[in-house]
Amino acid sequence: MQKYTDVLMANLGFFYDETLMLKNTYLNLRSGTAKLYSLAPTPHLESPVFVIGAGPSLDHDLPIIHDNAERAIIISTGTALRSLLVNGITPDFHVELENIHVYSSIHELARKYDLSSLCLAVPTTIDPHITQFFDDIVYFFRANLSPFVLFCDSHVHCLRWPGPLIVNASISFAMDIGAKDIYLFGTDFGSRGTGPDHAKDNVVYTDNAVIGYSREFGTPVAANFGGEFFASRDFNLGLIRLNEMILLDNQGRRFFNCSDGALIEKAKPLRSGQLSLDATPEKKRKDEEQIRGGFATLSNDWFDCGWNDASLKDAINALADGLLKMIQGPLGSGDKSYLAAYMTLTKRKPTTRARLARGDAGKAVAMLFGGTLDMILASIKCYLDRATSPAIAARLRKIVCEEFAVVIETLRKEALALVDDPTDIPPAKITKVWQDNDLISESTYTWGNVPRNAICPCGSGRRYKHCHGRTA
Repeated sequence: MQKYTDVLMANLGFFYDETLMLKNTYLNLRSGTAKLYSLAPTPHLESPVFVIGAGPSLDHDLPIIHDNAERAIIISTGTALRSLLVNGITPDFHVELENIHVYSSIHELARKYDLSSLCLAVPTTIDPHITQFFDDIVYFFRANLSPFVLFCDSHVHCLRWPGPLIVNASISFAMDIGAKDIYLFGTDFGSRGTGPDHAKDNVVYTDNAVIGYSREFGTPVAANFGGEFFASRDFNLGLIRLNEMILLDNQGRRFFNCSDGALIEKAKPLRSGQLSLDATPEKKRKDEEQIRGGFATLSNDWFDCGWNDASLKDAINALADGLLKMIQGPLGSGDKSYLAAYMTLTKRKPTTRARLARGDAGKAVAMLFGGTLDMILASIKCYLDRATSPAIAARLRKIVCEEFAVVIETLRKEALALVDDPTDIPPAKITKVWQDNDLISESTYTWGNVPRNAICPCGSGRRYKHCHGRTA
């Protein structure tokens, strides 16, 4: 039974993520001057596009990238930016993805290098602390997130494949701006089994690097240039998605994999020393001007149409009240129709492209709560289905309903606080030493040793021994 509790606790972070992404979007778009990305209808760029990942094979290819920098549009990916800058290469576009703790690496680079000429391409949910370092920023939406529902009225403003890895987003950006010839460098998706898993000048090797976790490369995958190669679980998922991306959208495009890493299906293996480009600096300048000139400005009116305090608060209260009625009604009585009621409350209807409309507060709030509520309901059903008698099931339902009601009120409180102050985000993180405000209080593994009689860090108001301490 403990494993189900662990799954539930691990996924409570959905709500934290959604609230943070709404706050970030508010901060990033409220100026009335933010540029909005638009999907190019067809592959049309005459210039080749280099997508630069952070894999260790990048080191070998840096001289080739440097020699062709004036003739190819260069897109850097996350931590690959430092490897390029240290070696005298300034990319034309830089892609970041994370909604928190990107500041430390960008802050250090901005102190040493001029970032003003490159265009930062990021989701609206990006960590707002980094935008101060860039003069030219273009934002894209990620579908199926609450900011998308509030602010976006067309999928043409969405990056089509923004994950699961940041390198997927970079390659999607290259495809979506209209690239015909895409060359991949440092997109290794793993390790040879020994040696580093990043290029040598990567930010992860600097003193104050903020490291999330260490990967284990235990999944064998086909290698681009032969030999053994291994992916981590998340890298393998990213590789699978990349293969799907290219399979679905290779009409009029050519992909060349210059990385000494994983084999990418339908991308031609090409040693960088064999690279020969039919391109000129003039073509590149023309293409880059066309790309940057195609980004529209997201006006104050557009923003105000999406963000309305009163509508958001009404939607939050309506959902919370509806959930409490569901608890008091079908869930409490043992009627399994509570699942149908929940689906109705969270507006689980298919959304077609024609139905998109900015400012749908009800749908946005449903998405804000949805991930966490889904996991809670799945766990509740799992436990109730395991009850061995009607009497035990009735006792369990009583406990579940009481605790679920506390969760609903906690989520309501946090969501209303978000609307009251959408600028309340975690501070910029500069060092790799983790502080209390760097941690997500909903994640139990970050709490340390909580005294049994202390108030539970989850925010329930109960003592730890009567709350999460019961399952610790």
